[in-house]
Amino acid sequence: MTRHLIVGIGASAGGLEAFTHLLRHLPADTGTAFVLVQHLDPNRESALTDLLSRVTSLPMREVTKDLAVRPNHVYVIPPNSSLSIANSVLTLQPRQLTAGAHRSIDFFFDALAQDKRDRAIGVILSGTATDGTLGLEAIKAEGGITFAQDDTAQYASMPRSAVAAGCVDFVLNPEDIARELVRIAKHPYVAGQHHDPETSPEADRALAAAHEDDETPLPSGGHGIPRTESKQARVEGEAAHGKAGDNGFKRILLLLRNHCGVDFSLYKSATIQRRVTRRMVLNRHNTLGE
Repeated sequence: MTRHLIVGIGASAGGLEAFTHLLRHLPADTGTAFVLVQHLDPNRESALTDLLSRVTSLPMREVTKDLAVRPNHVYVIPPNSSLSIANSVLTLQPRQLTAGAHRSIDFFFDALAQDKRDRAIGVILSGTATDGTLGLEAIKAEGGITFAQDDTAQYASMPRSAVAAGCVDFVLNPEDIARELVRIAKHPYVAGQHHDPETSPEADRALAAAHEDDETPLPSGGHGIPRTESKQARVEGEAAHGKAGDNGFKRILLLLRNHCGVDFSLYKSATIQRRVTRRMVLNRHNTLGE
């Protein structure tokens, strides 16, 4: 499974304007993929891809059968289809005839939550009715992050439904949603610059390199004397950095135990760490120490 984030963005009435404002504020190098799910007339060809390609430098295409998702690309649902995803590959199914409203956003968001889990992001923009609420609940249940448009939405029913359900992390206008998506994509724990303390490879690297005695030249010191640092010293520094992260995690568990009387130290470490990491991202903290 690819590790980059995939952002599902759902809209209905008023969606073109909201999509436009969001895409205009996305840079071309977020390392994130974006999938737009719009309520479309099943009996007419859609001009959505063509219209939106004029407002962004990101490559954009309408989804075809079995399309692998790539970072820094935008994908648009075609008319008369249901969109799903598995192993980061978009698949199309014929639109199901149902007695009620077609819930294309819920359908895709639920598949996205199962496929990407904590690396899924869901966004609900302007639209009528309640499509997207159940999908955002699924994404949040898997540890993903959720957004809804604020009162700038031309039609507020869809975002308000999601907010009322309590499954939205951020309520913002489309421009600020774009900025927040960029921040999240660059967060050290999201971008892969840090690893969970219990699963980080730093200790293994230190053991593997401890017996190497070569020296690596470093820039010269203040008096022009070349400095060197042994491989062992360098890996010891890496191990210390990992230890600092481990101590930060243990400190968080201690604070939780003292505050609410619950000892999380015997819970599944990976699960607790993912939840702590999610809180770090939401609260704009880049380190466990913070």
